[in-house]
Amino acid sequence: QRYWSARQRYAEQGLAPVRAALAGADFIAADQLVREKVNPLYEEANARAVELLNLLSNQARANFNEVNERNELIATVAVAGIALSSLAVLLCGLFFFRGAVLPLQSAVTALERIAEGNLSGENGHDGYGEPGRVMASVSMMQLHLKVMIDEIRCSSGSIREQCARLNQTMMNVAQHSEEQHDRVYQTVDAAAVSCDGLKRLADDAEALLLLAERAGAWCEPAPAPALAETVAAAEPALQAAPTPAAEPSDLDWLDLEPEPCAAQEDNLAQRAQGLAAAARIEAFSMSDTMAQMNQVAMLIVENRGDVQDAWAASQQLESTAAELDKLVKYFD
Repeated sequence: QRYWSARQRYAEQGLAPVRAALAGADFIAADQLVREKVNPLYEEANARAVELLNLLSNQARANFNEVNERNELIATVAVAGIALSSLAVLLCGLFFFRGAVLPLQSAVTALERIAEGNLSGENGHDGYGEPGRVMASVSMMQLHLKVMIDEIRCSSGSIREQCARLNQTMMNVAQHSEEQHDRVYQTVDAAAVSCDGLKRLADDAEALLLLAERAGAWCEPAPAPALAETVAAAEPALQAAPTPAAEPSDLDWLDLEPEPCAAQEDNLAQRAQGLAAAARIEAFSMSDTMAQMNQVAMLIVENRGDVQDAWAASQQLESTAAELDKLVKYFD
């Protein structure tokens, strides 16, 4: 303000009169005004300008110092903030590494160990949140695998034991089936022989019946030789039968005294007819029995096939047990 006042006085009281004197061509007055008024006013204005410059310089220096101090404070605060932020980031990274990376790395190591078949290691339960859940799941999976391996080992041993028992049983059944098959066919052969004998007996009885029908010659004066020849011809047929077709008392009529020819003819025809019918019936029954025994033999053969299938299934079970043993040994 003082500089501005001095400058106005210099302009109004110093320069204005000099300009007026110069305009009036009064150079002497102008020179006197310059020496008396302009120079003192100029010196005063210059002094006020110097004071103003000093004041502005001091204020600028003070402002600069203040700004510099503030900038230094800001820089210090910024450096401190950066350092604290870096420390916080470092702490967060360390916490993340310990809380997430290490548990995940442990989980990966445990999974690699399990994949290699090693279930003996112990897994920690460190970590929080998802890594902790992963570690807990890995530990639970390893425990379940151990239980499953133990159950598979027990099942494999049980399968081998049961297969051994089944094989022994199948071997016994096969031997018994073989014996039964042989005995059944032996019985069938014997029954076939008996059936053939019965058929021959029936044929002989029918031949005897035919002879009895032609025994009209017994009524001739000499019937005894013809009757004796007839009886002699029937005796081989009666002896060829496997079992006696009649009781010994049924043949006593041959030793009796000769009856009248008609009565003897009827008696002989009835006995021969009954013998032939009984032999035919027994032959048919024996044939039916042979057919049933052949069916039994076929069933025995089918049972032998089933036994062989069971044996093959037992062998497959043993192969399965061996594969299970290999699987268990992989995890041992």
